[in-house]
Amino acid sequence: MADITLFVPREEMLHQAHNILQSEGYHVKEVKLINTADAVSEARSALAHGTNIIIARGYQASLIKHYTNIPLVEITLTGQEMGILITKAKKIVNKKRPVIGVVGFNNMFCDMTYFNQIYNIELRTYLVPDADELHNAINQAVNDNLDIIIGGDTAIMAAADAGIPSLFLSSTEDSIREAFKVADKMKYAIDIEKRDMAQLETLLDYSFSGIAKINTNGNIVIINRIMEEILAKSASEVAGRPITEVFKDIPYDNIEKILQEGDEIYSSFITINNNALVVILAAIKVEGKIDGAILTCQKVKKMKQLESEIFRERYLYGYIAKGNFEDIPHSSKQMQKSIALAKIYAQSRSPVLIYGETGTEKELFAQAIHNNSLLKNGPYITVNCVGISDDMQSEILFGSSKEDPAKAQGAIASANHGTVLISEIDKLNLRSQYSLYKMI
Repeated sequence: MADITLFVPREEMLHQAHNILQSEGYHVKEVKLINTADAVSEARSALAHGTNIIIARGYQASLIKHYTNIPLVEITLTGQEMGILITKAKKIVNKKRPVIGVVGFNNMFCDMTYFNQIYNIELRTYLVPDADELHNAINQAVNDNLDIIIGGDTAIMAAADAGIPSLFLSSTEDSIREAFKVADKMKYAIDIEKRDMAQLETLLDYSFSGIAKINTNGNIVIINRIMEEILAKSASEVAGRPITEVFKDIPYDNIEKILQEGDEIYSSFITINNNALVVILAAIKVEGKIDGAILTCQKVKKMKQLESEIFRERYLYGYIAKGNFEDIPHSSKQMQKSIALAKIYAQSRSPVLIYGETGTEKELFAQAIHNNSLLKNGPYITVNCVGISDDMQSEILFGSSKEDPAKAQGAIASANHGTVLISEIDKLNLRSQYSLYKMI
């Protein structure tokens, strides 16, 4: 439950507040009379002790609003209260159409646009945003030949020194009651938000998927426990960081499109900390407007690390794929689509046919698919069918039945738990095509 604290600058307002609380039953944690100089420290202390909403008036409210980020309800003099003050001022002056000046902070007053017509007066306002400008406003009011000045203690003293009638800017219970109503509605909204947040945190903590919430600027707001495990980082380490820094394999263009247009879901496969992951990024929409995005990650399988000696041996024999998706030129939309498709195919154990014109990075695609697959730690072997006889094609791919140990095992068997790239496969002879078909 959200808690409300009321700060007031005058003792009469303290009594008014207690009268309202006794008769109308608003749930307020504390009502306190404070000095203006202590407004900010009092507000911070209240926040530290569980206050969620502060009610304050005038300069005290301005200070709290400026120097803290605590939700604030400002006490504003109502139209009825200002009407009472104007009526009293007219009686004091006893003129048909008096010139009345109102001096104070601009956050204290209701709209007085039509007071001249309603009360048959000439109303002049001297409203300022902070205390630094208050003395200049008071001096201006004193020098403007007003019939009467309505204001606080400082304005009343200046008017007395100048021999001008004055009226203290007092309020009734009306303005405090209105502030309580606003704070109560704010309290209700905060309570709902707290409940929704608690439900979200429970969902995040007990989900089997890694979940990250992204704001409209593309920065990570929160991640759940599973995502912490996937990233091997705590929530505090990634909070506030751009999603492109943490999930480098997700293209920036796709992220930007979702956050700006919100009409597509991005899904792909990526690798983080040797984990193959299915990722889905979808926009959050509130009343048709985009309010960030949710990214979910699901582990496909953890890839085993390759022993360093085996890796060295494969590297020397050329059985290592060096290329990756970021090495592929991707300025064109078509190439971006091809890369996204290849990332999905990389998670399949089925054969992949890569077709394209000369210079379209087919071999680099093959290496990238291998390096992002569940078999990335297996060997990567390339066989080119161009300029090889029929018998040689068969021996290179499937091995030889002759008693030559060097030729007994072909590329298919050597690449067990890995990848074979057969370049120019349209040059493969019919017998080898049939053997390949049976093997698949």
